[in-house]
Amino acid sequence: MTRLDSIMKKPITITQNLSIQQVMSKLFENNISRLIVKESQSSTGIVTVKDIGLFLLNDDSEKSLGFIPVSDLVKPLISVIQSTSIQEGAKIMTEKGIGCLGIISVDGSLIGIVTKTDLVKYYQQNYRTHYKVADLMTKSYVFMDYKEKLYNIISKMAKEKISRVFLKNNENEFEGILTLKDLFPLAMEKGHLNTLKYNDYPTTSILYMGEGFGHTTLAKDIMNKNLISIDSEEDVSIACAKMIENQISGVGVKMTNKTSGIISKTDVVKGISEIKN
Repeated sequence: MTRLDSIMKKPITITQNLSIQQVMSKLFENNISRLIVKESQSSTGIVTVKDIGLFLLNDDSEKSLGFIPVSDLVKPLISVIQSTSIQEGAKIMTEKGIGCLGIISVDGSLIGIVTKTDLVKYYQQNYRTHYKVADLMTKSYVFMDYKEKLYNIISKMAKEKISRVFLKNNENEFEGILTLKDLFPLAMEKGHLNTLKYNDYPTTSILYMGEGFGHTTLAKDIMNKNLISIDSEEDVSIACAKMIENQISGVGVKMTNKTSGIISKTDVVKGISEIKN
């Protein structure tokens, strides 16, 4: 069985004294979804795009992003020893609902990380013809009208604790997708002030604020229209290739020429965990 350390990569690390604004900038600069936080010699944490996004959706402190330390939302990094198999690593990630594992040596030192993207690349290279897209796809997903107000989209994300919402038109056809990462530029633009006391809705988070922005902007105005799709009968390795090539976390699945679900990196990781050797 192939070991996790054969596909691990060196993590990008930060210190816990950085502000959320600095961390968001670093995530964008490196086009990544997570950063490893060195809290002390023996303690390592992690902060992800989803963690920051959900924090921004719920934060009502009215502080500038430059004044909120990332230490407020760092989570412990779940790690495994370097000899752990890829299948076992996929199983741990699936059971714990996480997108990254730290890889430690026999002396307990962090030597790398493995992400869902790494596992998707591994699947694409090693498991062609094993699953069809229909075998792993998720048929239940959250969608809203693409003309919905941004405020309502954000409220849905916060309530459901999700990182993406699919957007449809009146004919029930997909128009695009809106993710937490799509909201980051807005948060960074609105969050540079020393105080957000001029928030139109002072008891709500930064992403609801700004001259009624959330109530006047529609989802279609900032959504990502590049929704990649694949037929349900295609091989999962092709879906993996589309995710990697387009740097996305999931693709729409078409059944009888109509988008009927999604296959995501999470679905692929779960599929790896269930492969019988």
